[in-house]
Amino acid sequence: MYANLGALAFLIAACYMTYCWDHRLNPNLKFKTSSNWSYLVLTVLIIFVIWDILWNICSGAMSRFISQAFLQSSFCFAWKPFFDAISTGVSEETFRYLSIVTLLECLKETKHQVTFVVIISAMIFGAFHLLNVMDEPFIAAISQVIMAFVRGLVWAIIYLYTGKLWAMMIIHGMYDYFMFLQPIGI
Repeated sequence: MYANLGALAFLIAACYMTYCWDHRLNPNLKFKTSSNWSYLVLTVLIIFVIWDILWNICSGAMSRFISQAFLQSSFCFAWKPFFDAISTGVSEETFRYLSIVTLLECLKETKHQVTFVVIISAMIFGAFHLLNVMDEPFIAAISQVIMAFVRGLVWAIIYLYTGKLWAMMIIHGMYDYFMFLQPIGI
């Protein structure tokens, strides 16, 4: 519960900070299309995210996933992993938002600004997963760093393409929910 409140407070503080920097977060649900907008690109990105989530669900036994997501005897929803996923998705995507906005400002005179922003923000996202080495086996933590970097690339591209932080919070939360249902080390 406190983690969810902390994530919400972090989001509010980040929105206020970036507002002071003259960057307006657009919270509406409608995507603003630009001249180079393509539903094909958005569809490919969404298919990749769905494939990635399903791949992680099916990497363990599907029956184990179902029994953990919905307790078989009473079909009770697994609330703790759900709320943990919400707080993680909100706080990590808020951090990515701050990283991207800061990097865009710092690299505004650079020729390949967006490419550098995507790569550097993904490296930062992956590096923060090194903290998991304190709670998990070393190999599992290094694997998380690598996968966080790869997902960080895709999620930064989706954020920059759609401009919607809420969409990234939902994707990240869904991914984490399914991961939190898996035993450690998978």
